[in-house]
Amino acid sequence: MLLWRYNVNDWVISSPVISDGTLFVASLDGRLYALDSVTGNLLWQYSTERDITSSPAVSGDYVFIGCHNGNIYAFDRSDGDLELTYTINGTIMSSPAVADGVVFVGSNDHKVYALNRSTGELLWEYTTGGQVRSSPAVADGVVFVGSDDNGIYALNRSTGELLWEYTTGGQVRSSPAIGDNRLFFTSNDGGVYAFGAIYQVYQPGWPTFRHNTERTGCTDIRQLLNVTKENLSLAWTFKTNGKITSSPALGDINDDGRMEIVFGSEDHSLYVLDMNGKE
Repeated sequence: MLLWRYNVNDWVISSPVISDGTLFVASLDGRLYALDSVTGNLLWQYSTERDITSSPAVSGDYVFIGCHNGNIYAFDRSDGDLELTYTINGTIMSSPAVADGVVFVGSNDHKVYALNRSTGELLWEYTTGGQVRSSPAVADGVVFVGSDDNGIYALNRSTGELLWEYTTGGQVRSSPAIGDNRLFFTSNDGGVYAFGAIYQVYQPGWPTFRHNTERTGCTDIRQLLNVTKENLSLAWTFKTNGKITSSPALGDINDDGRMEIVFGSEDHSLYVLDMNGKE
């Protein structure tokens, strides 16, 4: 049953965020909308006059959004008043992450930025070798982010200093996922990469993760990969007849006490697999 629908003026590519009864969503019409999550009634909207493909981030009394005009906007979440505008040099397709009073975001100018949440002051920037469309995650004092230069980067949260990097075989546009004290990335080379031990986590929220098990990620090369965290070895491959661009969902959908993996494919099918990759 359809509960409500709200029509905007263009495509909605980014993911909505719901917080305390308000749904925040952006559109290619350049607007950020705040809707009542129960009724769908418009609470407020703001026009940036440029495309928005990043997802909003809510922190405290503020909601943040990046825009193709190179601005990050901070609004009062209750009434939509524009509190601050942070201007950087490139198109923003990355979704901001907010942690400990700092806004972290990637840009198509190849950089990762850290901005003071309250003043907009630039705290640091780090330059990668490609566009940064990946949305950062922050954990245990480290900022994790991917780049179109095929790299995965770990940066010091306070200084932006490079702690380590790892080069994959393809562009890293996915956002990191964190679970069971591990960090996971997927790459356009079709791989899923798992790293390290991390603890306190701040991230945009869309990645799927499960406690005490393997991380599962989607690829865009017609296969679903599963990598064990201990040795990065390939546990199994499941192939469909179409590209897989959706994020998998994990859950015990048949009440058998075991987790299943659910994902869609461009072969017009929805798949449910067990954790061994069997239908």
